[in-house]
Amino acid sequence: MTDKTNDEKLRILRDRLAQIQEKSNSENNLSKRRDLNLEKDINNSIENPVEINSSKVNKKPILYIILFLLIGLSTFFYFTKTKTADIIEKTDWVDEVVEKEVIYSLKYKGNNIAVISRFLEESSAKAEVNNLITRGFKADYIYLPENSNVSRKEYQVFIGPYETNEETNQWIKNIDKEISIINISDGTIIRTIKSSFQIKIEKEKAENERLAKEKVVNERLAKEKAEKKRLAIEKAENERLAIEKAENKRLAKDKADNEKIAKEKAENERIAKEKTDNERLAKEKVENERIAKEKAEKKKIAKEKAENEKLAKEKAEKKRLAKEKAKKNKLAEDKARKLNLDKVADEKKRILEQEAENLKKEIALLKNRKILIENNKDIKIKYTYKFTETNRDEGFVTISNNAGYPIIKQTFINVESQGGSNNIVKGIKKIMNTNGMLIDQIYFQKNGNITPIYKGEISEVYN
Repeated sequence: MTDKTNDEKLRILRDRLAQIQEKSNSENNLSKRRDLNLEKDINNSIENPVEINSSKVNKKPILYIILFLLIGLSTFFYFTKTKTADIIEKTDWVDEVVEKEVIYSLKYKGNNIAVISRFLEESSAKAEVNNLITRGFKADYIYLPENSNVSRKEYQVFIGPYETNEETNQWIKNIDKEISIINISDGTIIRTIKSSFQIKIEKEKAENERLAKEKVVNERLAKEKAEKKRLAIEKAENERLAIEKAENKRLAKDKADNEKIAKEKAENERIAKEKTDNERLAKEKVENERIAKEKAEKKKIAKEKAENEKLAKEKAEKKRLAKEKAKKNKLAEDKARKLNLDKVADEKKRILEQEAENLKKEIALLKNRKILIENNKDIKIKYTYKFTETNRDEGFVTISNNAGYPIIKQTFINVESQGGSNNIVKGIKKIMNTNGMLIDQIYFQKNGNITPIYKGEISEVYN
């Protein structure tokens, strides 16, 4: 943070460390009190045999509870320590939050400017401005105490001013730095855009923190898994003892049941004989009912056969009608497909014609450029502009000239959000009429300037 002196940074860091130390001391005191209470509970459990039975089965639940408490306290103190380390590591971030908000006082005409560099020396700011102007930018610098509510001695280099946010966005695409967009009318910071390098560093830091946390969680889960395995073994042993006890009880009960069964067996044999007689009579009744049912079933089958033959004829007729309908649908689909192919062919033809027209124009430009080079005279440069739509809400602008310089092509997306193609062309015209443009080390002078004929080999450049 360039606007903080070393003394201020040191003071804020000491205050934060004091807060962390105070919080850590309070948590340590709480931990000691918990440990003392836990130790008293364990001693009471050992000294009072009335509350704890001598059997292993009754002692183990209390030991489990004590063990889980110890694991929970260890996890709590570990995450408390990790959180404290994170707070110390992020002290610079806290320093930035308490920083005084900058309100600028600007007298430029336009909508906004984009601050891209900060320097302690005025000579460095001037050198940066000269470099930007050479590259085709509108640029200047301000001295912060004279143009804001902050007394920090700093020179801030900006590009602009620009009339619209769209114009600003077009220019800052070529700058890979942290950029602050300033509203000229009220002096506030509209937004801050980070460079790709800064975003990469922040992502790497977040990933490292995530991996560290995952490591801690995995170690904790491994310990819990081992503890669960041990508890499972003890539980299995207790269940085995309980099963043996239940089995002995079952055998005693079985002995009493067998005596009861022997008495009931004689009674069951008598009942079984009566049941056999009843079943024989029931079978005879069922057989008579079956014969009657088969007679009725044959009559029903004959009726259903006649009905099925009728349904089969109707089904065959429906199948024939469905086949005819499918044939008609196929013919309709083939016709539609043919129409679609014709449309595609027409579109390809239109594209080829457009490409042929472009080639003719390029040949004409090359001929004109050859004539200009042969004459070897300076000329007043003039530009012509054309917007070509490539897709819906997308296209590119072609900028031609009469001095033999390469054709400039610039692609645009979200055309409607930028006011349409006419507004885009209008913005480019304004740039070419005011400053010109620097692309691929070729400086295109502003419209109307006297310039020598371009004798290079480049025919097209892309902005």
